[in-house]
Amino acid sequence: MSSQSERARAQWAGLTPEERAARLVPAHRARKYTNAEDYIRRLVDSAPPLTEEQRTTLAGILAPAHRKLKASA
Repeated sequence: MSSQSERARAQWAGLTPEERAARLVPAHRARKYTNAEDYIRRLVDSAPPLTEEQRTTLAGILAPAHRKLKASA
């Protein structure tokens, strides 16, 4: 389990019942997305390395989004 997952669990465990009621949705979402991040990381790490052709294709797909993010920062 990643340190982000551990922090999210510790945060949740440290809440009083009243705080849990007030923070239920945001805390649950944070934990849900942390779990998704862990899953994606494990999935990517278990896949074989990309070929040079796959790497080039992926770079071409992601380049417009990267430029857009860079321009808005």
